[in-house]
Amino acid sequence: MKRKTFGDLRKMSKMSATQTAKKLGISESAYRKYECSNRLPPIPIVIKMLQTYQCSAEDLLEACEFHNTVRKFRKDN
Repeated sequence: MKRKTFGDLRKMSKMSATQTAKKLGISESAYRKYECSNRLPPIPIVIKMLQTYQCSAEDLLEACEFHNTVRKFRKDN
């Protein structure tokens, strides 16, 4: 089974990146950095993501773990 990403959760919520960023109270470019694993969202944004995506905490934690793994891989290579 494919691991979920922030982009997957956003698409499951039927929102654009622009709409999601607006609901999270951040710029679209900041949100895109989370989706591209260039940055990890701080805890207050993660909480807002949970409310915005209306997903399970497990799904959101899985996405956070995925993006953290990508960042570690990039750093090590």
